[in-house]
Amino acid sequence: LFKKQQSTIMLIALNYHNPDGFNCSNEIKFRKFAVWLEDQNITHYKIKNRGNLRNIHRSDHLKCGDNAENTRT
Repeated sequence: LFKKQQSTIMLIALNYHNPDGFNCSNEIKFRKFAVWLEDQNITHYKIKNRGNLRNIHRSDHLKCGDNAENTRT
């Protein structure tokens, strides 16, 4: 219970739109969160190169950012 409360507080600090409904065990919700986090807070990748990250149904979703050409530089 404490970990759930702690993660909810962190999501609130990030201004996440649904901190109470976030479930990291749900892979699709986690992928959507990763996209949201990149868009709103990290912005490591150029906007035009976030397409692969946005495709949350890819089997290799978490590897899509490994390409160096996606970085801002």
